[in-house]
Amino acid sequence: MPNRHALATLAVMLVVTLGVACNIALPTRATPREPLDELWERRMLEGRGVRMWVDNNWQPRAVSEGFSFADLRSSHRDRKDPVSYRSAFDDPYGITVIRHVEGYWGNGGWELTGGPLGVAADAESTIELFGKAIIRTAVHVPAGILHLDPPTETGYEFFLLRRSQATGAAIIVRRWVVQPADVVKDRNGYPRAEGALTYDASAQVATVAITGLKRPVNDRVDVSASRAAR
Repeated sequence: MPNRHALATLAVMLVVTLGVACNIALPTRATPREPLDELWERRMLEGRGVRMWVDNNWQPRAVSEGFSFADLRSSHRDRKDPVSYRSAFDDPYGITVIRHVEGYWGNGGWELTGGPLGVAADAESTIELFGKAIIRTAVHVPAGILHLDPPTETGYEFFLLRRSQATGAAIIVRRWVVQPADVVKDRNGYPRAEGALTYDASAQVATVAITGLKRPVNDRVDVSASRAAR
């Protein structure tokens, strides 16, 4: 019969093994992301923040409405810290769509979260830069008391928009897609791509800078054609 020392050693080894396993992705096929992207982009273009949880049947299970973007021009000017991807969940102008339903524990899935990073005004509309973090969480053994971060990978999308002041609706002028492999992690090991917008109203040229990437972006975009396309 095993002695107490052997049993204690076995228990410690089991805890350590489970602790490692909690941070390892299990082989599970990912569910589609496209329906969630559609929900996220619809809210961005319609112009209202939201927190939304989507269930196993692709239906909104819980929805917490945020603020309308109608006053985004004035409100964003007064905000010293534009919405970041991790704080977007608590920001009334943020857009977060979550669906974690995969695997035995229902902890694998997608979280799309972000919001406005820059807003500039012209005569009849606003030029806006939005960022969206695309966080893929793999199915994993629940961490329990060990409080380990789940295994994730993060990509991004950035959107340059023109929003009509009359209707509040927006159109996409340009989109940037950033794959997880192209993101540089910060000193704590977290991906942290960031976007900034400057706008020359007289020339109708927006400059979008995206940092935190292996190849940073600094693009100048002529937005004059988008006025006629509204």
